[in-house]
Amino acid sequence: MVHSRMPGCVRFSIQWSDIHKPYGLSYPHVTNGGSKFINGHVLFRMGKLSESVCYSSTEASNRSNDTSAETCHHKGVRYYRIVLPVLFVDKTFTTTITIWPDADDDGNLAAAVRIAYYMIWWVLVSRSTNAYILAIATTICLSHQFQNLQSYFYSLERIFEDNELNQLEKEVKYEKSLKVGIKMHSDTLWCTRQCQIVYGIVYSGQIVISVTGLAVLMFQMLNSERTIPNTLAIFATAFTILITNGINMWSAGDVTVEATSLATAMYSSGWQNCEGAASVRIRQLLLVAMTQAQKPVVIRGCGITEMSYGSYLSIVKSSYSIFSVIY
Repeated sequence: MVHSRMPGCVRFSIQWSDIHKPYGLSYPHVTNGGSKFINGHVLFRMGKLSESVCYSSTEASNRSNDTSAETCHHKGVRYYRIVLPVLFVDKTFTTTITIWPDADDDGNLAAAVRIAYYMIWWVLVSRSTNAYILAIATTICLSHQFQNLQSYFYSLERIFEDNELNQLEKEVKYEKSLKVGIKMHSDTLWCTRQCQIVYGIVYSGQIVISVTGLAVLMFQMLNSERTIPNTLAIFATAFTILITNGINMWSAGDVTVEATSLATAMYSSGWQNCEGAASVRIRQLLLVAMTQAQKPVVIRGCGITEMSYGSYLSIVKSSYSIFSVIY
């Protein structure tokens, strides 16, 4: 039934009686000399998926008498061999294609090995996913902690608005509250340093994956066939990499932004309402705290790259630079 076969092309001449249509499928065809030609479709024969058919669009009426193979490409055959049986032949949808067993192997040993593969796969995926979730959640908590500190220092000025206390009691209460805020700031900085130690490898891995992944996708787009499925797959992968990297940069960059605003909140805490010796003590204490708060709080990946909004664009540019240098 197969007229000819060449690399990259399979040509069929199939009688209509060979095609079974139990699934209500519609096959565009051309009739000539009792033969039916299925153009650009995956064929179902005897209830199983056969191979795709490729023909040129010219001289369709003479195809049944032409025994020469025509050059064509059907890279989507493997995709249809997996997806279409799920829709029409009651097959399973296999997302992870292993070297062995094959997707069509329904044996007991194959099923047991496939279960083991999936268990190992889930362990690896869950570990990496949980690492990202913990890193993002921790940096979000840190950024909100710096926001809480800002609100706390801004609220200290209300102490001097309490008419039930005299000036001395107000100064004592303000100084005590100021020391509490400075202690909380010190604890938050310690948590930030611990976050850098614990999640530094996560951020470093994310940067390396983003740069290399985008560069590889550029090479793939340059060397692959210009088809809509290939383009959509490349853009979907690139979009996923950019979104994942952006979420990490966003949450870690918020820590830097909120920590930068803390010195202004300390300055606006109401120290100018103090008088005499209390004013000198509080100004000296506040000067040390503001000096510490003005130091940039930065979470880094790979030891050098700041996890910030500006670094997000730098990573994208680095991927294109690698692509330009190699190509």
